[in-house]
Amino acid sequence: MGCWFNSHITSIAPQTAHVYDDTTSKIFVPQPDAILKMIDYKFVLDRPLKKGIQVLQVETIGPSMHEVDFFRLHPDITFEDFWEWQHNGRKGPTPATAIGGVLNSHNMKGFVWIKQNYKVGRYVIWCDMPLMMKDSSLSEDVVHADLGMFMQFEIKD
Repeated sequence: MGCWFNSHITSIAPQTAHVYDDTTSKIFVPQPDAILKMIDYKFVLDRPLKKGIQVLQVETIGPSMHEVDFFRLHPDITFEDFWEWQHNGRKGPTPATAIGGVLNSHNMKGFVWIKQNYKVGRYVIWCDMPLMMKDSSLSEDVVHADLGMFMQFEIKD
């Protein structure tokens, strides 16, 4: 596990966590309500999310490492406001509430689940993973979202 915020990834050593099957408990793999695939450089959601508690299965198709950050936009905030805030050093009041996320740690075989209570509102799914390409002419500040890896959706009543 690691944090990509500011210089955290270089100043705080990432930690490893392992999860194993527990055949002695009555805990089972959840049935997902929807599947979100992370593909270079887009998200693909197999069906719309609905109001209420839902389990989202997150899979990395790759080939790059990705992350997914979920934000619920504040009322009267547009996606363009959110984009500007992300690209201007996240200065000023936050235009959204972060409600969760996943970093895949380059595990192309596994997947994770996120259980969220989706309320009526507008949401953004965002990949803030820095672009890591050798000999790239792009700025080192470019993240996957700059290449199109974001998604907007709305939960209606």
